[in-house]
Amino acid sequence: MDYISGFDKINGICILLLPDTPRLTTFFRFCINELLLHLHKSAADNILFTFTKTRSSFYGPGDTMTPLKTYMRELEKARGITIPLVPNTMFYFDNESFRLYAALKQGLTFDQSTKDAFGASWSKSVDEARRLVKRVIDLTPHKTDDTVTLDMARRLILTVAPPIAKISENITIEIKNITIMTAEANNNDINAEDLRARLVCSYMDLDPITLERPRTVCTSDSCTTVHNNIVRYNKHCHQDCQLQNVAPNVINHSDLRKCWAMNGGENCRVCGCRWEKHMHVKIDYNEVKKQRTDTAVEKQLEENATASDALQLEIANANKRKESLEFEKKSMFDSLMIFTGFLLQNSILVQNGGIVEYIDMSINHQKVIAQMSKDFTIVKSLEAQRNEYVVQTEIFEKAIKDGKSKGAKITASEVIKARESLCDLKINGNALTKVLVWVKKNPIHLSKREIRVGDGYVSGAWSLWGAISSVKKSVFKKLPK
Repeated sequence: MDYISGFDKINGICILLLPDTPRLTTFFRFCINELLLHLHKSAADNILFTFTKTRSSFYGPGDTMTPLKTYMRELEKARGITIPLVPNTMFYFDNESFRLYAALKQGLTFDQSTKDAFGASWSKSVDEARRLVKRVIDLTPHKTDDTVTLDMARRLILTVAPPIAKISENITIEIKNITIMTAEANNNDINAEDLRARLVCSYMDLDPITLERPRTVCTSDSCTTVHNNIVRYNKHCHQDCQLQNVAPNVINHSDLRKCWAMNGGENCRVCGCRWEKHMHVKIDYNEVKKQRTDTAVEKQLEENATASDALQLEIANANKRKESLEFEKKSMFDSLMIFTGFLLQNSILVQNGGIVEYIDMSINHQKVIAQMSKDFTIVKSLEAQRNEYVVQTEIFEKAIKDGKSKGAKITASEVIKARESLCDLKINGNALTKVLVWVKKNPIHLSKREIRVGDGYVSGAWSLWGAISSVKKSVFKKLPK
Protein backbone atom coordinates (compact mmCIF):
# COMPACT_ATOMS: atom_id res chain seq x y z
CA MET A 1 0.00 0.00 0.00
CA ASP A 2 2.91 2.34 0.71
CA TYR A 3 4.09 1.77 -2.87
CA ILE A 4 0.82 2.40 -4.72
CA SER A 5 -0.09 5.35 -2.48
CA GLY A 6 2.54 7.28 -4.42
CA PHE A 7 0.24 7.18 -7.48
CA ASP A 8 -2.93 9.25 -7.75
CA LYS A 9 -4.45 6.73 -10.14
CA ILE A 10 -3.87 3.15 -11.26
CA ASN A 11 -4.76 2.33 -14.85
CA GLY A 12 -4.49 -1.44 -14.75
CA ILE A 13 -4.12 -4.20 -12.16
CA CYS A 14 -2.68 -7.35 -13.73
CA ILE A 15 -3.08 -10.77 -12.11
CA LEU A 16 -0.47 -13.19 -13.46
CA LEU A 17 -1.61 -16.81 -13.91
CA LEU A 18 -0.42 -20.08 -15.39
CA PRO A 19 -2.66 -22.01 -17.82
CA ASP A 20 -2.23 -25.40 -16.12
CA THR A 21 -4.31 -25.16 -12.92
CA PRO A 22 -7.28 -27.50 -13.46
CA ARG A 23 -8.81 -27.29 -9.97
CA LEU A 24 -9.80 -24.55 -7.54
CA THR A 25 -7.28 -25.59 -4.91
CA THR A 26 -6.83 -24.00 -1.50
CA PHE A 27 -3.60 -22.39 -2.68
CA PHE A 28 -5.19 -20.98 -5.85
CA ARG A 29 -8.11 -19.54 -3.87
CA PHE A 30 -5.76 -18.10 -1.23
CA CYS A 31 -3.62 -16.30 -3.84
CA ILE A 32 -6.61 -14.68 -5.56
CA ASN A 33 -8.16 -13.82 -2.18
CA GLU A 34 -4.98 -12.10 -1.04
CA LEU A 35 -4.92 -9.94 -4.17
CA LEU A 36 -8.60 -8.96 -4.11
CA LEU A 37 -8.69 -8.45 -0.34
CA HIS A 38 -6.67 -5.25 -0.68
CA LEU A 39 -8.70 -3.65 -3.46
CA HIS A 40 -11.64 -1.24 -3.46
CA LYS A 41 -14.60 -2.56 -5.45
CA SER A 42 -14.23 0.33 -7.92
CA ALA A 43 -10.95 -1.32 -8.99
CA ALA A 44 -12.82 -4.38 -10.31
CA ASP A 45 -13.12 -2.80 -13.77
CA ASN A 46 -9.34 -2.34 -13.89
CA ILE A 47 -8.45 -5.97 -13.16
CA LEU A 48 -6.82 -7.83 -16.06
CA PHE A 49 -5.64 -11.43 -16.25
CA THR A 50 -2.27 -12.13 -17.88
CA PHE A 51 -1.29 -15.74 -18.59
CA THR A 52 2.29 -16.85 -19.15
CA LYS A 53 3.70 -20.05 -20.69
CA THR A 54 0.64 -20.22 -22.94
CA ARG A 55 2.18 -21.79 -26.07
CA SER A 56 1.29 -25.18 -24.58
CA SER A 57 -2.36 -24.07 -24.26
CA PHE A 58 -2.46 -22.59 -27.79
CA TYR A 59 -2.29 -19.04 -26.38
CA GLY A 60 -5.40 -19.42 -24.28
CA PRO A 61 -6.25 -19.77 -20.55
CA GLY A 62 -6.03 -23.56 -20.71
CA ASP A 63 -7.20 -25.63 -17.74
CA THR A 64 -7.07 -22.55 -15.48
CA MET A 65 -10.24 -21.15 -17.05
CA THR A 66 -12.45 -23.66 -15.22
CA PRO A 67 -11.39 -22.83 -11.63
CA LEU A 68 -11.18 -19.13 -12.52
CA LYS A 69 -14.80 -19.15 -13.73
CA THR A 70 -15.86 -21.04 -10.59
CA TYR A 71 -14.12 -18.50 -8.37
CA MET A 72 -15.70 -15.53 -10.16
CA ARG A 73 -19.18 -17.08 -9.94
CA GLU A 74 -18.72 -17.56 -6.20
CA LEU A 75 -17.52 -13.97 -5.85
CA GLU A 76 -20.53 -12.61 -7.74
CA LYS A 77 -22.91 -14.70 -5.65
CA ALA A 78 -21.27 -13.74 -2.34
CA ARG A 79 -20.52 -10.07 -2.97
CA GLY A 80 -22.55 -9.06 -6.04
CA ILE A 81 -19.34 -7.98 -7.79
CA THR A 82 -18.59 -9.09 -11.37
CA ILE A 83 -15.07 -9.34 -12.73
CA PRO A 84 -15.58 -10.30 -16.39
CA LEU A 85 -13.57 -13.06 -18.04
CA VAL A 86 -13.76 -11.81 -21.62
CA PRO A 87 -11.19 -11.29 -24.42
CA ASN A 88 -10.41 -7.68 -23.46
CA THR A 89 -9.56 -8.70 -19.86
CA MET A 90 -7.41 -11.74 -20.71
CA PHE A 91 -3.96 -11.69 -22.31
CA TYR A 92 -1.56 -14.49 -23.25
CA PHE A 93 2.24 -14.57 -23.34
CA ASP A 94 5.13 -16.99 -23.61
CA ASN A 95 8.80 -16.37 -22.87
CA GLU A 96 10.26 -19.30 -24.84
CA SER A 97 11.39 -17.00 -27.66
CA PHE A 98 13.47 -15.05 -25.16
CA ARG A 99 14.95 -18.32 -23.91
CA LEU A 100 15.85 -19.24 -27.49
CA TYR A 101 17.58 -15.89 -27.94
CA ALA A 102 19.53 -16.44 -24.71
CA ALA A 103 20.57 -19.90 -25.91
CA LEU A 104 21.75 -18.47 -29.24
CA LYS A 105 23.85 -15.92 -27.38
CA GLN A 106 25.49 -18.82 -25.52
CA GLY A 107 26.54 -20.38 -28.84
CA LEU A 108 23.87 -23.07 -29.19
CA THR A 109 22.58 -23.78 -32.68
CA PHE A 110 19.05 -24.57 -33.88
CA ASP A 111 17.55 -25.46 -37.23
CA GLN A 112 15.47 -22.93 -39.11
CA SER A 113 12.14 -24.61 -38.38
CA THR A 114 12.77 -24.26 -34.64
CA LYS A 115 13.69 -20.61 -35.08
CA ASP A 116 10.54 -20.02 -37.12
CA ALA A 117 8.36 -21.66 -34.44
CA PHE A 118 9.91 -19.57 -31.71
CA GLY A 119 9.69 -16.48 -33.92
CA ALA A 120 5.94 -17.02 -34.23
CA SER A 121 5.76 -17.22 -30.44
CA TRP A 122 7.61 -13.90 -30.19
CA SER A 123 5.24 -12.24 -32.66
CA LYS A 124 2.21 -13.51 -30.74
CA SER A 125 3.56 -12.21 -27.41
CA VAL A 126 4.34 -8.83 -28.97
CA ASP A 127 0.80 -8.57 -30.33
CA GLU A 128 -0.62 -9.45 -26.91
CA ALA A 129 1.61 -6.88 -25.21
CA ARG A 130 0.36 -4.19 -27.55
CA ARG A 131 -3.22 -5.28 -26.96
CA LEU A 132 -2.66 -5.14 -23.19
CA VAL A 133 -1.15 -1.63 -23.27
CA LYS A 134 -4.00 -0.40 -25.49
CA ARG A 135 -6.55 -1.85 -23.07
CA VAL A 136 -4.81 -0.22 -20.09
CA ILE A 137 -4.86 3.15 -21.88
CA ASP A 138 -8.58 2.79 -22.66
CA LEU A 139 -9.58 1.98 -19.06
CA THR A 140 -10.87 4.68 -16.70
CA PRO A 141 -8.15 4.97 -14.04
CA HIS A 142 -8.89 3.74 -10.53
CA LYS A 143 -8.51 6.37 -7.79
CA THR A 144 -5.77 5.06 -5.53
CA ASP A 145 -7.14 6.94 -2.50
CA ASP A 146 -10.20 4.65 -2.52
CA THR A 147 -8.06 1.55 -2.04
CA VAL A 148 -5.69 3.23 0.45
CA THR A 149 -8.64 4.40 2.61
CA LEU A 150 -10.12 0.91 2.48
CA ASP A 151 -6.80 -0.51 3.64
CA MET A 152 -6.80 1.96 6.54
CA ALA A 153 -10.20 0.68 7.69
CA ARG A 154 -9.02 -2.91 7.44
CA ARG A 155 -5.92 -2.10 9.47
CA LEU A 156 -8.11 -0.39 12.05
CA ILE A 157 -10.08 -3.59 12.55
CA LEU A 158 -6.90 -5.66 12.85
CA THR A 159 -5.47 -3.10 15.28
CA VAL A 160 -8.35 -2.27 17.61
CA ALA A 161 -10.45 -5.44 17.53
CA PRO A 162 -8.23 -7.42 19.96
CA PRO A 163 -8.01 -4.67 22.64
CA ILE A 164 -11.70 -3.77 22.19
CA ALA A 165 -12.65 -7.41 22.74
CA LYS A 166 -10.51 -7.51 25.88
CA ILE A 167 -11.75 -4.14 27.15
CA SER A 168 -15.35 -5.21 26.54
CA GLU A 169 -14.65 -8.34 28.55
CA ASN A 170 -13.18 -6.26 31.39
CA ILE A 171 -16.13 -3.85 31.24
CA THR A 172 -18.56 -6.77 31.51
CA ILE A 173 -16.67 -8.03 34.58
CA GLU A 174 -16.64 -4.59 36.22
CA ILE A 175 -20.34 -4.02 35.52
CA LYS A 176 -21.09 -7.37 37.15
CA ASN A 177 -19.00 -6.43 40.20
CA ILE A 178 -20.73 -3.04 40.47
CA THR A 179 -24.12 -4.72 40.30
CA ILE A 180 -23.16 -7.14 43.10
CA MET A 181 -21.71 -4.33 45.21
CA THR A 182 -24.75 -2.07 44.94
CA ALA A 183 -27.08 -4.97 45.70
CA GLU A 184 -25.10 -5.78 48.83
CA ALA A 185 -24.97 -2.13 49.85
CA ASN A 186 -28.73 -1.72 49.47
CA ASN A 187 -29.48 -4.85 51.47
CA ASN A 188 -27.06 -4.49 54.38
CA ASP A 189 -26.30 -2.01 57.11
CA ILE A 190 -22.77 -0.68 56.90
CA ASN A 191 -20.66 1.47 59.17
CA ALA A 192 -18.05 4.07 58.29
CA GLU A 193 -15.08 1.71 58.68
CA ASP A 194 -16.62 -0.88 56.35
CA LEU A 195 -17.36 1.86 53.84
CA ARG A 196 -13.75 3.09 53.90
CA ALA A 197 -12.62 -0.42 53.07
CA ARG A 198 -14.79 -0.28 49.92
CA LEU A 199 -13.62 3.13 48.75
CA VAL A 200 -10.86 1.71 46.57
CA CYS A 201 -11.88 -0.48 43.63
CA SER A 202 -9.66 -2.18 41.07
CA TYR A 203 -9.91 -2.09 37.28
CA MET A 204 -7.80 -3.29 34.37
CA ASP A 205 -5.92 -1.10 31.89
CA LEU A 206 -3.95 -2.16 28.79
CA ASP A 207 -0.39 -1.25 27.80
CA PRO A 208 0.85 -2.44 24.38
CA ILE A 209 4.20 -4.22 24.20
CA THR A 210 6.43 -3.93 21.15
CA LEU A 211 7.09 -7.24 19.33
CA GLU A 212 9.76 -6.91 16.67
CA ARG A 213 8.48 -10.05 14.91
CA PRO A 214 5.31 -12.14 15.08
CA ARG A 215 5.06 -14.53 18.03
CA THR A 216 3.34 -17.91 17.81
CA VAL A 217 1.34 -18.65 20.97
CA CYS A 218 -0.97 -21.48 22.02
CA THR A 219 -4.52 -20.68 23.10
CA SER A 220 -5.60 -24.11 24.35
CA ASP A 221 -6.80 -24.49 27.95
CA SER A 222 -3.74 -26.56 28.88
CA CYS A 223 -1.40 -23.76 27.78
CA THR A 224 -3.24 -20.87 29.45
CA THR A 225 -3.88 -19.99 33.06
CA VAL A 226 -6.45 -17.80 34.75
CA HIS A 227 -5.38 -15.49 37.54
CA ASN A 228 -7.68 -12.83 38.97
CA ASN A 229 -9.96 -13.23 35.94
CA ILE A 230 -7.02 -12.64 33.56
CA VAL A 231 -6.11 -15.32 30.98
CA ARG A 232 -2.42 -15.59 30.21
CA TYR A 233 -0.77 -17.32 27.24
CA ASN A 234 1.95 -19.35 28.95
CA LYS A 235 3.32 -21.04 25.84
CA HIS A 236 5.25 -18.82 23.45
CA CYS A 237 5.85 -21.65 20.99
CA HIS A 238 7.90 -19.57 18.55
CA GLN A 239 9.16 -16.32 19.99
CA ASP A 240 10.50 -14.93 16.71
CA CYS A 241 8.41 -16.45 13.90
CA GLN A 242 9.48 -15.60 10.35
CA LEU A 243 6.14 -16.34 8.62
CA GLN A 244 4.64 -13.25 6.99
CA ASN A 245 1.32 -14.45 5.56
CA VAL A 246 -0.37 -15.22 8.88
CA ALA A 247 -3.06 -12.72 9.93
CA PRO A 248 -2.44 -11.66 13.55
CA ASN A 249 -4.72 -12.77 16.40
CA VAL A 250 -6.53 -15.35 14.27
CA ILE A 251 -6.70 -18.91 15.59
CA ASN A 252 -6.53 -21.82 13.13
CA HIS A 253 -4.79 -19.90 10.32
CA SER A 254 -3.70 -22.54 7.79
CA ASP A 255 -0.23 -21.05 7.24
CA LEU A 256 0.66 -21.73 10.89
CA ARG A 257 1.33 -25.31 9.83
CA LYS A 258 4.52 -23.92 8.27
CA CYS A 259 5.71 -22.45 11.58
CA TRP A 260 8.96 -23.80 13.01
CA ALA A 261 7.03 -24.90 16.11
CA MET A 262 4.96 -27.39 14.07
CA ASN A 263 8.11 -29.08 12.76
CA GLY A 264 6.34 -30.00 9.52
CA GLY A 265 3.62 -31.93 11.33
CA GLU A 266 0.21 -31.39 12.90
CA ASN A 267 1.32 -30.90 16.52
CA CYS A 268 3.50 -28.25 18.15
CA ARG A 269 7.00 -29.38 19.16
CA VAL A 270 6.92 -27.01 22.16
CA CYS A 271 3.50 -27.55 23.78
CA GLY A 272 2.27 -30.67 21.98
CA CYS A 273 -1.08 -29.11 21.00
CA ARG A 274 -2.43 -29.20 17.44
CA TRP A 275 -1.62 -26.31 15.11
CA GLU A 276 -5.29 -25.25 15.00
CA LYS A 277 -4.98 -24.04 18.62
CA HIS A 278 -2.21 -21.57 17.78
CA MET A 279 -2.17 -18.00 16.54
CA HIS A 280 0.20 -15.17 15.71
CA VAL A 281 0.40 -12.05 17.87
CA LYS A 282 2.19 -8.93 16.66
CA ILE A 283 1.05 -6.76 19.51
CA ASP A 284 1.05 -8.05 23.07
CA TYR A 285 -0.63 -6.27 25.93
CA ASN A 286 0.32 -5.88 29.55
CA GLU A 287 -2.85 -5.90 31.59
CA VAL A 288 -2.09 -3.43 34.38
CA LYS A 289 -4.24 -3.62 37.49
CA LYS A 290 -4.99 -0.10 38.71
CA GLN A 291 -7.00 1.29 41.59
CA ARG A 292 -9.58 4.04 41.70
CA THR A 293 -10.66 5.81 44.90
CA ASP A 294 -14.14 7.25 45.26
CA THR A 295 -13.00 10.69 46.39
CA ALA A 296 -16.54 12.04 46.81
CA VAL A 297 -17.43 9.37 49.39
CA GLU A 298 -14.06 9.81 51.12
CA LYS A 299 -14.71 13.54 51.44
CA GLN A 300 -18.14 12.96 52.97
CA LEU A 301 -16.67 10.63 55.56
CA GLU A 302 -13.96 13.17 56.41
CA GLU A 303 -16.70 15.75 56.92
CA ASN A 304 -18.36 13.40 59.41
CA ALA A 305 -21.28 12.54 57.21
CA THR A 306 -23.21 9.48 58.29
CA ALA A 307 -22.24 6.14 56.83
CA SER A 308 -25.73 5.92 55.37
CA ASP A 309 -25.34 9.19 53.47
CA ALA A 310 -21.89 8.24 52.25
CA LEU A 311 -23.18 4.84 51.23
CA GLN A 312 -25.91 6.38 49.09
CA LEU A 313 -23.31 8.56 47.39
CA GLU A 314 -21.14 5.51 46.74
CA ILE A 315 -24.10 3.69 45.19
CA ALA A 316 -24.91 6.72 43.02
CA ASN A 317 -21.29 7.00 41.82
CA ALA A 318 -21.12 3.28 41.15
CA ASN A 319 -24.29 3.44 39.05
CA LYS A 320 -22.91 6.45 37.22
CA ARG A 321 -19.70 4.57 36.38
CA LYS A 322 -21.79 1.58 35.32
CA GLU A 323 -23.71 3.81 32.88
CA SER A 324 -20.43 5.21 31.55
CA LEU A 325 -19.01 1.74 31.05
CA GLU A 326 -22.13 0.57 29.23
CA PHE A 327 -21.98 3.68 27.02
CA GLU A 328 -18.32 3.03 26.17
CA LYS A 329 -19.01 -0.63 25.44
CA LYS A 330 -21.75 0.38 23.01
CA SER A 331 -19.55 3.11 21.48
CA MET A 332 -16.76 0.62 20.79
CA PHE A 333 -19.25 -1.81 19.25
CA ASP A 334 -20.71 0.96 17.06
CA SER A 335 -17.21 1.93 15.88
CA LEU A 336 -16.45 -1.66 14.92
CA MET A 337 -19.70 -1.80 12.97
CA ILE A 338 -18.73 1.40 11.10
CA PHE A 339 -15.35 -0.10 10.16
CA THR A 340 -16.97 -3.39 9.16
CA GLY A 341 -19.79 -1.70 7.26
CA PHE A 342 -17.30 0.44 5.34
CA LEU A 343 -15.38 -2.69 4.34
CA LEU A 344 -18.54 -4.54 3.34
CA GLN A 345 -19.77 -1.63 1.22
CA ASN A 346 -16.50 -0.94 -0.55
CA SER A 347 -14.39 -4.11 -0.70
CA ILE A 348 -14.23 -6.63 -3.49
CA LEU A 349 -13.59 -9.27 -0.85
CA VAL A 350 -13.98 -9.09 2.93
CA GLN A 351 -12.58 -11.38 5.59
CA ASN A 352 -14.22 -10.03 8.72
CA GLY A 353 -14.35 -13.26 10.74
CA GLY A 354 -11.44 -12.02 12.87
CA ILE A 355 -13.64 -9.90 15.14
CA VAL A 356 -15.86 -12.88 15.89
CA GLU A 357 -12.70 -14.89 16.64
CA TYR A 358 -11.59 -12.28 19.18
CA ILE A 359 -14.95 -12.30 20.95
CA ASP A 360 -14.97 -16.12 20.90
CA MET A 361 -11.60 -16.09 22.62
CA SER A 362 -13.00 -13.90 25.41
CA ILE A 363 -16.04 -16.19 25.68
CA ASN A 364 -13.84 -19.29 25.95
CA HIS A 365 -11.66 -17.64 28.59
CA GLN A 366 -14.68 -16.64 30.66
CA LYS A 367 -16.15 -20.13 30.34
CA VAL A 368 -13.06 -21.49 32.11
CA ILE A 369 -13.66 -19.02 34.95
CA ALA A 370 -17.41 -19.64 34.99
CA GLN A 371 -16.97 -23.40 35.33
CA MET A 372 -15.19 -22.77 38.61
CA SER A 373 -17.51 -20.05 39.92
CA LYS A 374 -20.72 -21.54 38.44
CA ASP A 375 -21.70 -18.00 37.39
CA PHE A 376 -22.20 -17.66 33.62
CA THR A 377 -23.41 -14.04 33.65
CA ILE A 378 -20.33 -12.69 31.87
CA VAL A 379 -20.35 -15.54 29.33
CA LYS A 380 -23.97 -14.81 28.42
CA SER A 381 -23.26 -11.10 28.06
CA LEU A 382 -20.30 -11.73 25.72
CA GLU A 383 -22.32 -14.24 23.70
CA ALA A 384 -25.08 -11.64 23.29
CA GLN A 385 -22.48 -9.14 22.03
CA ARG A 386 -21.13 -11.71 19.56
CA ASN A 387 -24.60 -12.54 18.27
CA GLU A 388 -25.45 -8.86 17.82
CA TYR A 389 -22.30 -8.31 15.77
CA VAL A 390 -23.08 -11.32 13.55
CA VAL A 391 -26.68 -10.19 13.04
CA GLN A 392 -25.69 -6.61 12.20
CA THR A 393 -23.04 -7.85 9.75
CA GLU A 394 -25.60 -10.08 8.04
CA ILE A 395 -27.96 -7.10 7.73
CA PHE A 396 -25.17 -5.08 6.07
CA GLU A 397 -24.38 -7.90 3.65
CA LYS A 398 -28.02 -8.49 2.72
CA ALA A 399 -28.62 -4.78 2.13
CA ILE A 400 -25.58 -4.59 -0.17
CA LYS A 401 -26.63 -7.69 -2.14
CA ASP A 402 -30.16 -6.29 -2.52
CA GLY A 403 -28.80 -2.92 -3.68
CA LYS A 404 -30.28 -1.10 -0.69
CA SER A 405 -27.08 0.19 0.86
CA LYS A 406 -26.99 3.59 -0.84
CA GLY A 407 -29.10 5.28 1.80
CA ALA A 408 -26.77 4.16 4.59
CA LYS A 409 -23.49 4.76 2.78
CA ILE A 410 -20.57 4.97 5.21
CA THR A 411 -17.96 7.52 4.16
CA ALA A 412 -14.22 7.63 4.82
CA SER A 413 -14.74 10.67 7.08
CA GLU A 414 -17.11 8.61 9.24
CA VAL A 415 -14.43 5.96 9.60
CA ILE A 416 -11.93 8.59 10.75
CA LYS A 417 -14.50 10.11 13.11
CA ALA A 418 -15.24 6.68 14.60
CA ARG A 419 -11.52 6.10 15.16
CA GLU A 420 -11.20 9.47 16.92
CA SER A 421 -14.25 8.74 19.07
CA LEU A 422 -12.49 5.64 20.43
CA CYS A 423 -9.61 7.79 21.64
CA ASP A 424 -12.04 10.29 23.24
CA LEU A 425 -13.68 7.70 25.52
CA LYS A 426 -13.36 8.94 29.09
CA ILE A 427 -12.47 5.63 30.76
CA ASN A 428 -10.91 3.44 28.06
CA GLY A 429 -9.86 6.04 25.50
CA ASN A 430 -6.34 6.24 26.90
CA ALA A 431 -5.73 2.50 26.45
CA LEU A 432 -6.99 2.56 22.84
CA THR A 433 -4.94 5.69 22.08
CA LYS A 434 -1.81 3.87 23.28
CA VAL A 435 -2.56 1.01 20.89
CA LEU A 436 -3.15 3.31 17.88
CA VAL A 437 -0.03 5.36 18.64
CA TRP A 438 2.01 2.17 19.00
CA VAL A 439 0.81 0.83 15.64
CA LYS A 440 1.54 4.15 13.94
CA LYS A 441 5.15 3.88 15.14
CA ASN A 442 5.32 0.13 14.42
CA PRO A 443 3.22 -0.46 11.27
CA ILE A 444 1.83 -3.97 10.77
CA HIS A 445 2.61 -5.59 7.42
CA LEU A 446 -0.55 -7.48 6.51
CA SER A 447 0.98 -10.02 4.16
CA LYS A 448 4.21 -11.06 2.53
CA ARG A 449 2.88 -9.91 -0.84
CA GLU A 450 2.39 -6.40 0.51
CA ILE A 451 5.91 -6.26 1.97
CA ARG A 452 7.38 -7.36 -1.36
CA VAL A 453 5.62 -4.53 -3.14
CA GLY A 454 7.01 -2.06 -0.59
CA ASP A 455 10.54 -3.44 -0.98
CA GLY A 456 10.40 -3.13 -4.75
CA TYR A 457 11.23 -6.71 -5.73
CA VAL A 458 7.89 -7.87 -6.95
CA SER A 459 6.21 -10.78 -8.73
CA GLY A 460 5.13 -10.96 -12.37
CA ALA A 461 1.86 -9.06 -12.14
CA TRP A 462 3.42 -6.11 -10.40
CA SER A 463 6.53 -6.29 -12.57
CA LEU A 464 4.27 -5.88 -15.58
CA TRP A 465 2.72 -2.81 -13.97
CA GLY A 466 6.25 -1.51 -13.35
CA ALA A 467 7.04 -1.90 -17.05
CA ILE A 468 3.84 -0.09 -18.01
CA SER A 469 4.48 2.74 -15.54
CA SER A 470 7.93 3.26 -17.04
CA VAL A 471 6.31 4.55 -20.22
CA LYS A 472 3.74 6.56 -18.27
CA LYS A 473 5.02 9.95 -19.40
CA SER A 474 4.98 9.15 -23.09
CA VAL A 475 1.78 7.09 -23.28
CA PHE A 476 -0.46 7.77 -20.28
CA LYS A 477 -0.19 11.55 -20.57
CA LYS A 478 -2.90 11.28 -23.25
CA LEU A 479 -5.37 9.94 -20.69
CA PRO A 480 -8.17 12.32 -19.61
CA LYS A 481 -7.53 14.03 -16.30
